[in-house]
Parts: sequence; C-alpha cells; structure tokens
Amino acid sequence: MWPEWWSAEGIKLTQRPLAWTIFAFSYCAIMIIVGLYLLYKGIKLRRGSLKILGFAIFIVGFNDTFHGLAIEGARAVGTTHIPGEFPVIPTAAMISIVVFCIFQLLLITWKYKALKKPINKFGWFSYLFGLITIILVILPYNWWLLEPPEGAINTRPITGTFLLILGILVAIHLIGYYREKISRTEELKPVTKVLLRIFLVGTFLLIISILLVILHGMFQALGLPEIALTIITAIKLGFLIISVILYTLSLVPPHRFLMWLSARVKS
Repeated sequence: MWPEWWSAEGIKLTQRPLAWTIFAFSYCAIMIIVGLYLLYKGIKLRRGSLKILGFAIFIVGFNDTFHGLAIEGARAVGTTHIPGEFPVIPTAAMISIVVFCIFQLLLITWKYKALKKPINKFGWFSYLFGLITIILVILPYNWWLLEPPEGAINTRPITGTFLLILGILVAIHLIGYYREKISRTEELKPVTKVLLRIFLVGTFLLIISILLVILHGMFQALGLPEIALTIITAIKLGFLIISVILYTLSLVPPHRFLMWLSARVKS
C-alpha cells in the first residue's frame, strides 16, 4: 500500500477470549445471511429498494469477515504491523472504512428508492460529501492502525470529523424516511403503523452503531484502554445485529410474525 506505511510501527494488540471471537464472527454471519435474504426477497418481489438494502448489509458483513480475520492474525502476532513488511492490517482497516462509507451511501440510495422519489439537493449534497469522505479515508496520512511517525502529518482527526458528519447526514435521511411514511397516517393500517415503529427503533440503533464505529476510531487514537474499546465494539455489533433484524421484520415481515402482530394489535 502507501510507501509511508511500510516503515511505520504498528499498534500493539492482545489476545481476546474465544467467546469474543465467536460473537464477532456470528455478527458477520448474521449480516451476510440477512443481506442475502433481503436480496432474495428484493428479486422475488421485484423491489429494487430491498435489493439495495440487502446488498448494503451483505457487503458490510462480507467485508467485516475479512477484516476480522486480519485483526485476529494481528492479535496472534501482537501488533498491527511489523516495519518493513507489507501493511496488510492497515490496508484492511482502510478498505473496511471505505466499505462502511459505501454502506451509508447505499442507505441514502435505498431511502429515495423506497419512497419512489427523485434525489433532491440534500441527497446530492450527501453523495458528494460521502465521496469527499471516501477520498479522505484513502489518504496515507490517516495512519490506520499505525503509530504515526514523529513529526508526520496526521489527517485522522479531520477524516474522523468528516466520517462523523456523514453519519449524521445518513441519520437525517433515515429519520426522514420514517417521517415521510408516518405522515400518511390516514392511509396506514394499525399493523403498518406498528411495523413503522419497529423500523424507527431499528433506525435509532443503526444510527448509534454508525456513530460508535466513528467514535471507536477517535477513542483508539486518544489511547483509550483496550477493554473500553472492546465494550464499545460489542455494543456497536450488538446494535447492528438488532437493527438489521428489526429492518427485516418491518420491511418484509414473515407471515407468522405478521399474523401474530395482527392479533396483538386487534386485541
């Protein structure tokens, strides 16, 4: 990757319990399965919005699987990079952040597709901001999972700020989808209103997850203890799992769940 990374020192890592590894890769498996399920439903029901959402969730799970394998390898060695060798882990981290940015832009695309509305000025601004953020992420001076050499340029705080703003923009879009749907209250059935509330809960959890992804990098740069970073990661992954499950239940509810919900709403 970037020549500047080859000679940089890596960040020290320690082994984590087996239970953590199982949890992390279970998260990846759930994201992949849910993503493929939504893709399948989108193809079967001919709903382009579901295909977009399914693909977005799938690429996160797929990417995090390889990123997780790279991190586990780094834990075995004890560091994210050995000077002089190819920076595998820092490159994997950079790709992972780029994919997460693409995931957020796909969520914006899904919103417009689901509402069957043309992309407005705010949407195009969000896309442009996302593209600028991706370019910033790729720059070598972020020193992803590396110790910046003494006196070196460090753009990580700037990139982190852009990532945070992108997360806020996505949050506005997702809440906007809910508000647009709920504004048609007169047209909605009671069960549909409940499904929208389920979607809203999933959205809030997803927003928290997105912000935690960004804050995790900032806290890591500030030297927060690894146990604290592990707790943040666990909350982030847990919320992501719950959010995609709630999205699935609200957007393509299984027949049995719909029947159960209908009985509960009527009673």
